Amino acid sequence: MKPEEFGKKVALEVQDALARIQDGQVDRFVQEILQTERVFLYGFGRILLMMKAFAMRLVHLGIEAHVIGDVTTPGVRTGDLIIMGSASGETEMTYLVARKSKSLGARTATITANSRSRIATACDVCVEIRAQAKSEVGEAASSIQPMATLFEQCMLLLFDVVALVIMEKKGITAKEMLSRHSNLE
Repeated sequence: MKPEEFGKKVALEVQDALARIQDGQVDRFVQEILQTERVFLYGFGRILLMMKAFAMRLVHLGIEAHVIGDVTTPGVRTGDLIIMGSASGETEMTYLVARKSKSLGARTATITANSRSRIATACDVCVEIRAQAKSEVGEAASSIQPMATLFEQCMLLLFDVVALVIMEKKGITAKEMLSRHSNLE
């Protein structure tokens, strides 16, 4: 297959997966972010990279954000929002973070491909991106892309959409966001 054909197939997969997010899930997710003072993000592997990108964008939006596991991350307290990513929704450490976060009085949200998973049912808010998880291979695969690539791509785009919604709701301009961007580059 030619590179441009792969590109078209990937774009269609992403478009289809994002279009299948249930109405109201993103609105509820945005409301959770807007109702909290501090947001903490958690995930593994490439999902963690998507979470770090979102943490950066939240900071640009003027929202205090921390990535769990970074050495400068403060303790979680009542009223904080913990956002976790797990395609399968069964990642053991992520499930434990969800449970611990709840015990500390934090609100919890997950981005997952499996709304019936342990993590999704343990969280207050779930955004389900119906995309292939890494364990779906061979005939079970629904994407031409390997492992959870489609899910990860959709996470990044979903987070960019959430940023746009927050910009609109709070009247934040790109110029204002730029003023919060790192200036040590």
